[in-house]
Amino acid sequence: MLANGLAFLVANTGSYFVNTLWSFGQSVSKQNYFRFATASVFGFALSLAISGGAHVAGLPDLVGLALVVFALPPATFLAHLLWTYK
Repeated sequence: MLANGLAFLVANTGSYFVNTLWSFGQSVSKQNYFRFATASVFGFALSLAISGGAHVAGLPDLVGLALVVFALPPATFLAHLLWTYK
């Protein structure tokens, strides 16, 4: 459990720096990091909802995975574009 939490923090922090500096060309700040982490948790919850919904609907696991793969990147990008880096 501790390892998963640390892995999330390391991955999220690395992703924050790459997205902030390279993808969005913004300055690093505590407020942006908090928003970025919140959007990441939103993305995690969305992926659980999509895959769980696919499972409840009786769809094959690969269909649920495909739905997550195609829905999550645009959703989190829009969250970052419209909120994290606003």
